[in-house]
Amino acid sequence: MESQTIIPGQFGKKFFNVEMTTMNFILLNMATLNVFFFFWICNMCDSINKYYNEIKFTKVLVICMIAFFMWGDVLLDPDDIRRDQALFFLTFSIFVAGPILAIVISFKSRPYIEKMLAEHGVPSQLNGFLCFIFAGFYQYYCIRNAEVRYRGQSAPIAQQSSPADSKFDQIEKLASLKNSGAISEEEFLVEKQKILSE
Repeated sequence: MESQTIIPGQFGKKFFNVEMTTMNFILLNMATLNVFFFFWICNMCDSINKYYNEIKFTKVLVICMIAFFMWGDVLLDPDDIRRDQALFFLTFSIFVAGPILAIVISFKSRPYIEKMLAEHGVPSQLNGFLCFIFAGFYQYYCIRNAEVRYRGQSAPIAQQSSPADSKFDQIEKLASLKNSGAISEEEFLVEKQKILSE
């Protein structure tokens, strides 16, 4: 199997046009009062749709999320809410709908991003709890730092195994790479045969 040269930041830049650090992303978000977050969610969903060449995320879902966030902020006027309890429930529902849709988009994007990472030699799993707590932000971090998160496994298979490793351990490592999608079944069989014939 040919070894790939893995350059930090390459995956995010190539597929999601992501270049700035996660900290700069968070700071820009704060400075723009979440406008940059909305832009990022649109960009992420659009990039996934383009990669798979089919609609995985509809524009309506993303636009509704943004609208609910904005309308929730506009309608959340304490004076009006005190006067009308029905308005409170309507406003609160709209205010909560934005973050809920952000979490839905976060979880829906998770398997697509994991598959993209695996197909491009930097397989890693996205943590479900962090997808829930830091919806959108965690995806940005994982995409921007894909190679750094994978660095421990980014060397070619032959270099990963030390001479002291038994053949069984080497085949076990190959199997885990195959299961994560980093290598195909054919590559697994070729490498396995090489190990057994040593």
